[in-house]
Amino acid sequence: MIDIIELSEEAHGISVDHGWWDEQCPEHQVRILIVSEISEALEEYRKSKNLRAITVNVRGIEAGIDALEFEGKSDDLLKIVGGNHKPIGFPTEIADVVIRCADWIGSFEDDDLAKVIRLQLRNWVPTGETDIVKMLDDATGSMYPFLNDGLVTTIGTCYDIANVVQFNLDDAIRVKCAYNKTRPMHHGGKKI
Repeated sequence: MIDIIELSEEAHGISVDHGWWDEQCPEHQVRILIVSEISEALEEYRKSKNLRAITVNVRGIEAGIDALEFEGKSDDLLKIVGGNHKPIGFPTEIADVVIRCADWIGSFEDDDLAKVIRLQLRNWVPTGETDIVKMLDDATGSMYPFLNDGLVTTIGTCYDIANVVQFNLDDAIRVKCAYNKTRPMHHGGKKI
């Protein structure tokens, strides 16, 4: 499992650089954005034929890559996905959930809370659940009441999903963070 403090520094830094934290985001706004990422993951689950596939659109041609082929080799995956090609697919949507959580953690003024979350994630015990839709629901439901317990449950559940589907979530996170660095301010004009 990726170090959440390192990821939170990277994810939050990318968000700040792209104008998302020019003003402090209210907690309800950040929570609903995390829920929206979970909804996007559900939509990918519903339509995807290969849940491990990361697809990129290069000059109008979609190329699918089975993330299992790149297990632990995110640098090789980055060379293929690379540049300004948006990676899409179930693994990258699950990665977005973790990245959004990490971005929020990076915004905390209390570094001790981030350390508690890291410790709790290191002690995360997989639930044993294998129903992906139920797991996505668990990740959404954990957003309330919140704060560190909800983040830990959401992130931990994302790793459980990756284990069930058999893709390396850390690789998907690295690929998506690399892409996010190339995006325009406010991702081309989004409000939140």
